[in-house]
Amino acid sequence: MPCWLVILFGCFFAGFWATGDIIPPRTLNVVYFIFLIGWFASVTVIVTNIQESHGDFLNVLGNSGVGRAIGVVAAIAMVVSMLNTHRFSTAHADLKNHAHRYDQIHDDRYQNILKTKKKNPNQVVEVPEISESDLPKTIFFMDIRGNWNEFPNPCCAEFFGVAGIETIKN
Repeated sequence: MPCWLVILFGCFFAGFWATGDIIPPRTLNVVYFIFLIGWFASVTVIVTNIQESHGDFLNVLGNSGVGRAIGVVAAIAMVVSMLNTHRFSTAHADLKNHAHRYDQIHDDRYQNILKTKKKNPNQVVEVPEISESDLPKTIFFMDIRGNWNEFPNPCCAEFFGVAGIETIKN
């Protein structure tokens, strides 16, 4: 547990605290991932310790009808609560209604960037802004912004080999 906390602190917090900047979303996703690994590892260690110290009681409880009934009720409650959060309907709506349009917007942007790169790679490319209604609701996506010098625009520009990229309102 202490090693896991030191890794989280040392790899992510200290560097961004020292620079006075917020953690970029991709880095934050890595922090969450490492946190979840440590959390599940901690739960595994705790459950193993409980089984070793109270194993007889847990075996009796798990083999009884009451233990099985509690397990079935808990599983049903979890499934019902997952299905009632509207995440599945939101994901289905994203896939059915937004995915094709979203993909088309990005394809158009890429074609515009590649045309500009071919004509003049030292030019700042202007691409249309994605409207709020076209953004997917089930995934996090950091889009190109209106200022060519603001994160993540310089990274995208470097990737495509142009001087800069920025969005313009439609």
